Amino acid sequence: MESHIPPHIDKLYAEKQTSNFSCDMISSSVQLVNAPVPSKLFKELQAMASEVNKDADCLAGELLSIAIQE
Repeated sequence: MESHIPPHIDKLYAEKQTSNFSCDMISSSVQLVNAPVPSKLFKELQAMASEVNKDADCLAGELLSIAIQE
């Protein structure tokens, strides 16, 4: 089975956000997750989020959602 994460990351870099980032963090269809992540990976997530002008929490949610669905 082919992963959907690399194409999603490619799309993020191709379509960098130009405005302020936002994602749904309050609706009833969203559940916030507090999960431990190794410091090195967290720093990589923050760097990636900065490069594509997205909030790190929103990006983590997108990637986690894709990974769980796979």
